Amino acid sequence: MALESLYKIFELISKTGDEPMFNILSIYREKKGWEVFVFPRSKHRPSLYYLDEKEKILLSPGTIDLSGVCVVPIEKHFDKLNREHLVKIFKEVCVGKEEFEFLKSSLERKLND
Repeated sequence: MALESLYKIFELISKTGDEPMFNILSIYREKKGWEVFVFPRSKHRPSLYYLDEKEKILLSPGTIDLSGVCVVPIEKHFDKLNREHLVKIFKEVCVGKEEFEFLKSSLERKLND
């Protein structure tokens, strides 16, 4: 129910024109049960992905990357990657603070009805 509600709310603000994009990570813990982490996305790939070879960083964050383990398939791209690049990439592909707050508050209201 919660994920379906989140999907419908995100559909209202999604700017992709297609279905809303998000990545999902779930884990089952014996004492807590299921925990589900949802990463709402604003776009598929960051601008650094499309730059010329000198500037390019081939990192198109998916669930694992958004969870903290960044996979960079080309060693020279990995070698030039720094904190500023990661911040830029994550800010570009994830929804902004206002959109996130809207999703969060809308979902809270929906689940409390």
